Amino acid sequence: MQLYRKAAVTALLLLCVSATEAQSWRYQRQYQHRHAPAPKPPPPPVSIPSPSPSPVPQPAPPPVSSISVADQIAVDMSGLNEGHPHGVLLSWDFANGPSFQMMNNPGSNTAAVLWGALYVDANGSPATNTRVAIRSCQIWWKQASTGTWMLGEKDVAPQVDLYAEDFSAQYGSANTRTEPDGSLSTVTSAGRVAHFYPPRVSFTPNNLGGWVSLCEMRLVLNNPAGPDDRASAHLLASIGADYYPSLTSPGIENNPAIAGGKFKYVGNDWRSFAMTTLSQAQLESNPPPIDLTGILP
Repeated sequence: MQLYRKAAVTALLLLCVSATEAQSWRYQRQYQHRHAPAPKPPPPPVSIPSPSPSPVPQPAPPPVSSISVADQIAVDMSGLNEGHPHGVLLSWDFANGPSFQMMNNPGSNTAAVLWGALYVDANGSPATNTRVAIRSCQIWWKQASTGTWMLGEKDVAPQVDLYAEDFSAQYGSANTRTEPDGSLSTVTSAGRVAHFYPPRVSFTPNNLGGWVSLCEMRLVLNNPAGPDDRASAHLLASIGADYYPSLTSPGIENNPAIAGGKFKYVGNDWRSFAMTTLSQAQLESNPPPIDLTGILP
């Protein structure tokens, strides 16, 4: 009997302990629930910018000359030709660089003419879809007494003829056409020189202080829808001037040369080709009123 009572007391004690532990666990859960940290809000969505469209490449602006008009003219009367004209003997006065003939000494001549010569390079020119555009041809003479520049003519479309490379024969008019910008274009080939010249101009021989003649040239496509082969065009041009006895005197046998600028390659951008009988210093002190803005030397 006593053993039974001990067992009953032990069971009662265990039941009390279990109830106490259960209540303690409930208090702990309630405490944790009340004091648990608030849940963190979800991070805001990350905005991924859409890729920017690639910029459309723009054509580069044409190169611009940074030298003065005087220097741009004078440079054509110094140094060597940029290439050798096809069929021109090295013994000729213009074979290597600018040529200087009668200069400011006209003698009895009272007229003059600007001229241009367009040759193929000595090594040939493979381009078959390229022409040379010519514009802004002008000739000026300076009065010795006043220093005033007198315009002989400007922007008159030149006549273009084909000659043998040594000018021993003439083969008639060259192929010419007017371009959309108003310039005149022509072509030449090995064995021929395209020789172009506007009408003659008059001047006062005893008051002559100097000459400047100039044209602008660039390459254009013969067929705009055809291949662009201008990169393989090797064409050389020079500008000069000749004297004549008068505005109406007979032709080529009566025209002693004044001078000629050096031969330079015609490129894709407008480039000046010039002749002058004045030094760089003389041109700098009194330049002719020629606008070469945006024109390469």
